[in-house]
Amino acid sequence: MSTLLGQRGPSLKAYPAPVRNEHFRFNDVALQEYPYYLWDAIEQQTKQVHSLSGCPNYTCVSHTWGRWRKSSSAIIPGVEWPVPENTLYDVVLLPQWLSRLGDLYGTRYVWFDLFCIPQVSEEERLCAKREVAGFEDDDQTSLDQSVTQERLARLAAASQSMTWFDRGQIEISRQSAIFRNSERCIAWLNHCEDFTGVQYALSWLGLKYLESTTRRGGPNESCIDWETLCRELSRKRILSNHPVEFLEPCQHLSTLIPVGWFTSLWTLQEAVLCPDILICSRNWDTLSDNSGTPITLRTLMVILWAMSTLCRPQKPINFPFHDFNDYFRAVQEQVAMDQHLHEQGDIAVFEPFPSGVTQLLSLVPLTRLNEVLTTMLPMDILTNANMRTYTGNRAPAIMSAIGATDWFLEYESSGQHMVLSMFPLPFIQEAAKKIDGSFFEGEVKVSRILAIWHSVSTHPPQDHAVPRGSMLPFAEDTIHADSFDFAVHKVLLVDHPTVCQWEIHHDGTVSISSAGIFASSQQRGFSGGGATMEVSNWLSWVDVDDMDSDDRKHLTTADWPAQIRLLAKTGCVYAVALWSELGGHTGILLQRVRAASSDGAEILVKIGNYRAGSGMPAGQAVNWLVL
Repeated sequence: MSTLLGQRGPSLKAYPAPVRNEHFRFNDVALQEYPYYLWDAIEQQTKQVHSLSGCPNYTCVSHTWGRWRKSSSAIIPGVEWPVPENTLYDVVLLPQWLSRLGDLYGTRYVWFDLFCIPQVSEEERLCAKREVAGFEDDDQTSLDQSVTQERLARLAAASQSMTWFDRGQIEISRQSAIFRNSERCIAWLNHCEDFTGVQYALSWLGLKYLESTTRRGGPNESCIDWETLCRELSRKRILSNHPVEFLEPCQHLSTLIPVGWFTSLWTLQEAVLCPDILICSRNWDTLSDNSGTPITLRTLMVILWAMSTLCRPQKPINFPFHDFNDYFRAVQEQVAMDQHLHEQGDIAVFEPFPSGVTQLLSLVPLTRLNEVLTTMLPMDILTNANMRTYTGNRAPAIMSAIGATDWFLEYESSGQHMVLSMFPLPFIQEAAKKIDGSFFEGEVKVSRILAIWHSVSTHPPQDHAVPRGSMLPFAEDTIHADSFDFAVHKVLLVDHPTVCQWEIHHDGTVSISSAGIFASSQQRGFSGGGATMEVSNWLSWVDVDDMDSDDRKHLTTADWPAQIRLLAKTGCVYAVALWSELGGHTGILLQRVRAASSDGAEILVKIGNYRAGSGMPAGQAVNWLVL
């Protein structure tokens, strides 16, 4: 790049954060807590923080291993508990790797989950609990001395396992404080020897940025050596066909899959807690630009999102990139114009990218981390979790990121059913209260609504064969459900007072005993207003007679009640307020799918959302069960 722009200036210590919106739901009191254990990279042993003179600076390491866990464990000198083995790397070598990390970053203390969270599973805890209970029930006087000594040894081991399990649960509940209080956080991609492919792709994108944003004949033309720029683009195009290390090897671009770190649920939480996390290879080499400046995860994702739009127009855009909103508005207009010309056969719009660049840019739609790490809103985090892989109880792996941890230490997981096979009910109930009314505003997938409609037509609503969960922002098939972003500043929203009374059940249904009904297909106008008003609504399908259509319908009309009467036909549709902000309010559309059940409840399903430019209606008593 220096050959294009002249002498390089001093290197930046770090890229500025693309956004500076801290997660407003983190509890400041809870953030005063510190880890119970830290790994001492010099003495190579796990130490209790209270044995040190205050909590030292430490580095957090984020990595993934659970999906590759073996049934065996290893005894690591310096670690009190057995460490689970995995197929990704040899855990016996971890002390050496962490020692190298300490040397490179000048950090003595490291928080590494395998060495700082006692690794005792729920099954091991239950076995230990049975061992203790059996010992207490036995008549000790009837046992000979050798048997008693053996039982005492087993009792001691069982008691230790239970103590470790309890400590592990406490540390899991304090992930927010542990990560946010660290000096730095590192994403350890232990499968990567280096980031050659990523750096080639980023280098090409940087040159493409210069070409796309500099107008020939403009004031900045003299800063660019166009001949060198074109030559470098051509040369690096070949290099940029190198496979990108952030994706699994594949034969076709349609089968791209991010590597394990980008698909893990635990690492999503850790990225949210430390969005400016550094990305490191197996040997702790940091992903950096050509000047040696580290590229954090949030910076990388924002750059990729920007570049995926930036590099498409043929013509340079006459706005400086730092005028972000104006620039991207101009980009979108240029893309639309070029697409029109392309359809007329005038130009070829999209120049094929090198394969490595295409792979790298695919991280944006495949992970959507650019959205999560810039908005930092709990609903965006929760819906993004639908894209992540995890088996079993998913709540501990995401609860700290959305600030819903009160339920955890009192929860007895044994024998409990998961809501839609994904989350415990206490977690969902706490999350709904802390996230506010927007918890219920997520987009409902067409496939889920159709499944509910067809099942209710042949089964009673209480039948287990009837799918549920149209009100919830997740589904057991882990398909991503979008979170609508109607609000400008969601920190300012005010919930409708009835929403906090809605009750979520184990089967994914929601009971509603009172609601703010803004409009319905049974009334002519709006509650508290006239017969006409500007309203926008988002529907998951066109109408009941066309349920097989996957189209979504966006309507703006002056006579919206008339439109929902057409939608309802002989049934009934309700527009129910969720929250208000800046003079308007947002709500959901519920449609009756069946007459009242045996207990008198009207059976409904959520079919969409709406936004109205008026205040919220008053609440009224209802008897609804939303599937």
